[in-house]
Amino acid sequence: MICQPVRGHKHHTGGCLKMVSMRVFRLMAALFFLVFPAAGPAPCHEWIQPEPGQPPRWGHPDGLSISLHPTPGPRGLIRLHAPHLGQTFPRVINFVSLEPVAGGRRAQSELERSADGNPGLRFTSGDTLEDALRATPTGPNRGVVEKHTDHEILRLFIASERMPNGAQPAVEARFDSRSPHSVTFRTLAGPDSAPMASLVLSATMGNYARLRRVWLAKGPVHARDLWGDYRPDRLNFAPWRGWKLDELTQQDGLARVAWENDEDNPAQADYAPGVSPHWRYQGKKATQLWETRAVPGLEARVNARKTYWGESGPIPGGISFENCELEAPFRPGAEFTFTVSPRTPADLGFRNR
Repeated sequence: MICQPVRGHKHHTGGCLKMVSMRVFRLMAALFFLVFPAAGPAPCHEWIQPEPGQPPRWGHPDGLSISLHPTPGPRGLIRLHAPHLGQTFPRVINFVSLEPVAGGRRAQSELERSADGNPGLRFTSGDTLEDALRATPTGPNRGVVEKHTDHEILRLFIASERMPNGAQPAVEARFDSRSPHSVTFRTLAGPDSAPMASLVLSATMGNYARLRRVWLAKGPVHARDLWGDYRPDRLNFAPWRGWKLDELTQQDGLARVAWENDEDNPAQADYAPGVSPHWRYQGKKATQLWETRAVPGLEARVNARKTYWGESGPIPGGISFENCELEAPFRPGAEFTFTVSPRTPADLGFRNR
């Protein structure tokens, strides 16, 4: 570039210097953005969302996912799948039942009889609570994906048909792309539901993973130390054991309780000949845990068995937890997160005192 003097004035280069400075600035800015590209939207997360003709399943393809009937298993239960443990779909790591307390009676979505006369209540899903409650689905909904700057959320609603105690519970299931081993359930009620004192979320199949250690604020407690000689009920369950809020691990305003197997490799158990294949554990060992806000009245509970449900045979290693649950006074929108992690309870922040 050549700077020409302005006729009739003294020769000066101020304008030239400004032009050079501007070019240098632009060059440096271009180099900066090549080295430090501007932050953009988070890359799209891959989700499991049902297509026509596919099972009603949602969640992380390489992490935790959920499904509903007619995938294998009883009606009235949300299925939990854990392919990150080496368990191929449709194998279930656990189930979650909805068990509202209303009018002094606790109903159980798995064990109640449906309006169609079959055991197990019908669960229907929708992208909104209204759609889920409408209970006339043309097929499974896909769920709604919310895109945020650094993560995505997949959410959907699941509603039960009305229960014998008048309650009509529902949940919003939420998956976070930053937490591939977890699902959060927001507890809700249909507009015509009977008032609920609580809505228990119960993980009902702990015997599959042979969960025997529960992690509390004081450290782990083994199932054999909770029940010595006991008289089982008519369904062969050991009596319930429970812990109040001050006995649970608390962190950042959350109450947390975890369960784990006590074997080195639960996939190598020695089963009796009559044990059904769906009870025979596959894949890696894992920690299962519930967490929710630490609120007054919160309680964690377990029961246990020595034989598998359906009396298909003895549980290898003896008594283990079956139902692992949290109960708190019902509050619409309360969140309960269930996690199935390959990490140990200690790695997840539980203390072995």
